[in-house]
Parts: sequence; C-alpha cells; structure tokens
Amino acid sequence: MARKVSLAVLWLVTLTLVIFVVGALAYDIPYVGLTSLFVVPFAPTIALASFVATGLAVVALRSHRTTSRMVLVTLSTIAGLGASYITYAVATTFVRENVRINPLAAVLAGLPVGPAAKADTSIVFDAHAGSPVALSIYRPSRQTSPAPVIFYVHGGGWVIGDRDDAAPTLRWLADQGWLVVSTDYTLSTPSRNLWDATQGQVGCAAAWVKANIARYGGDPARIGIVGESAGGNLAINVGYMASRGQLKSSCGGEIPVFKAVSVLFPVVDPASFNRNPDLALGKPSRDMTASYTGGDPDQFPKRYASISSFTHISRQAPPTLILVGEADHLVPPAPSYKFAREAAEAGINMRLVRVPFGDHGFNIARGSLGDQGFRQLTAAWLSKHGLAPKMSAKLSARFRKCPMVGPVCVFPPQT
Repeated sequence: MARKVSLAVLWLVTLTLVIFVVGALAYDIPYVGLTSLFVVPFAPTIALASFVATGLAVVALRSHRTTSRMVLVTLSTIAGLGASYITYAVATTFVRENVRINPLAAVLAGLPVGPAAKADTSIVFDAHAGSPVALSIYRPSRQTSPAPVIFYVHGGGWVIGDRDDAAPTLRWLADQGWLVVSTDYTLSTPSRNLWDATQGQVGCAAAWVKANIARYGGDPARIGIVGESAGGNLAINVGYMASRGQLKSSCGGEIPVFKAVSVLFPVVDPASFNRNPDLALGKPSRDMTASYTGGDPDQFPKRYASISSFTHISRQAPPTLILVGEADHLVPPAPSYKFAREAAEAGINMRLVRVPFGDHGFNIARGSLGDQGFRQLTAAWLSKHGLAPKMSAKLSARFRKCPMVGPVCVFPPQT
C-alpha cells in the first residue's frame, strides 16, 4: 500500500512539473503559458526536483518494469531537461551582460536568508486629500563620504503596492554603497483617477530628496532613478521630463536632474497595456489603466499620450537601462522593444536586455537568476554613469576574484 501511495505522489509531482515546464517553454499558449510566472524564478530548483523525480522513477522501474513507469521516467526527464534549458537560457543572457551568477542562491531562490530587509527611516513628505504620503530611506551600512542616491519608484499598475515592496533589493543596493530612497504615491482607484497628479507627486518626492538628502549622507548632485512595471513608467517619465525642465512638483521645490535610469518591465505605452490581448491578464491590464486614467485610450487619447513614455523621448534624457521578459503576459514586451529603438535613434544612451522565457515579476524570488541579474545590472549601469559608490570598487574586486564554474561563478549567496 505504501508503495502505491508513493508512486501516486511521484506521478502527481511529475505531471505538475511537466505541465509547468511545458507551459513556460510554450508561453504563447493561452492560460497554459502563464506557468512562466512561476517557472522562471525557480527554474534551477524545478530542474533539480525533476531529476530527483527521474531518479526515484528509475528505482521504481527497476523494481517492477511496466509501461507506466517507463512513461514516468520519460516525463520527469523531459521536465528536468526543459527546466535546465530555461535555466541555461536565462543564465547565459545575464552572463553575456557580465552578471556573475551565484548558482546556490538560484537553487535556494525565495528562501529567507538573514534578517528581513527593512528601511532605516520613514518620512512623510506630502499629503493627498488629507492622507500622508511617505518615503523610506535605506542607508549604506558603511559610509565615509556623501553617497550617490538611488530614487526608487514601486510598481503595481498605479493601483496597488507601496514603497517597501522591494525592500530586499533596496537593502542590497544600500549595502553596496548607495543611499536608497523609495517613495510612495497616492494610488488610483476606479473613482479616483490620478493620471494628472501622480507624476507631479513623484516629482515632489524627488524635490524633497534634492533638498534634504545631504542630511542623511546622500549626494544631491548624484541621483539615479529606478522603477518596476508602472513604477518603471513613472521613473522614465519623471527622469526624462526632469532632464528638460518640464516636470512640475506638486509641492514645489527644485527637482533634480537624474544621472541615469534603470527600469524593469516598464509600462512605456499605457495604451498598449490597456489593449493587452492576453486572455487571462488582459482584463487586469484594462482595469489598472482605467483606474489610472478614467477610461480607455479611445475615450481619453490625450490622457494616455501625456503618460506615455514615448511622449517624453528627447536627446537630453539620461542614459537608460531597460530589462524586459520576453514572455511577459501582463505588460507585453513589444512596446519596450520599440521604445528602446526610438530612444536610441533620438540619441539617448539606451541599453535593452531581453530575458528569455521571463514573465512579469521574473525577479520576484530573492536570489533567483532574475533577481541577481536586475540587481547587478542596475548597480553596474548606475556606476558606469557617474553614480558609483566608493564601496563598489570592493564589490568589483570581489566579483573579479569569484571562481568560475562553467558560465557561472561561486561566492556566498546574496542576502
């Protein structure tokens, strides 16, 4: 009886792994392709689990050779090979961009390592309709001079999320020597459409940073802006508008000129986002943009144009790094490809990194390949464009000494 139960569990696990991996590989298939949301962040772990299942299936086959057990061996092997291919494709993409991958951290992705990441300080900088709006400050653990500043804008489709959603990444960046400021902004709702207020409110937070960050050890002359998803839209728009002196702060003050931009799966074209054809995630896309703007692009073309990142392309814009997943079902990547091309043609220093099989949130698991890639590429991009902290030299030396094993290097997991 115990053997039958064990075999049934092995079948259940194997079938689940196969469905998830095949869905991630064939991400264009409606609904089934959504498994890429879960597979890519955990691909190395899934590959390992699949090959463990293969080993157990081989043991079962040797004890009693049946057709069903041969099929079990075959399916678990397919799952293992598929997950390994996804792992290889993502890893080699980042390695080509000079990311040093920690394989142990990738296998243990999502597991808590060390204490929970928290901000050092929270400050209310503004209010909207009587409700306070705050920002969080993550300070470098060791600092001997004014630190370059990262100004971070969270995602969530302009309707959900808060300033500490990305706390582990923000703490990691602070530990490399940046002073990180992450801002909230008033969220839109179906009855509160803030398309014409949010950019100015983020501008208000940026003005606060320029005026006050020196008191916290930051350098107000060296600020970069980083954002994810809808926050990527805001980061690009705020960064580009500030470069031409066109951004107005909702609370006054002087808005800084940002040295560089780094964004992850940004909503560069909200109109395309609204028209997302995905059968499963198209409705959430439409609901988010409708809450932000008050309707669809046909109703309010000028509103959509004002929040489109394409509108703000100019030669004065700061150097920009964009990371997108090629399998993004929530924010289709094609507009980002077009935006990167048009920005480069306009004279902007532009770098686009396309992550194979990556879906929205491919960096969500702490220590995953996507997490490591986004952190390191952002750190390298900001350092390259005048925002290198003094500690980054030590970090670079650590990377140079990192022993290579095939296409990856091995050093203690990121925390």
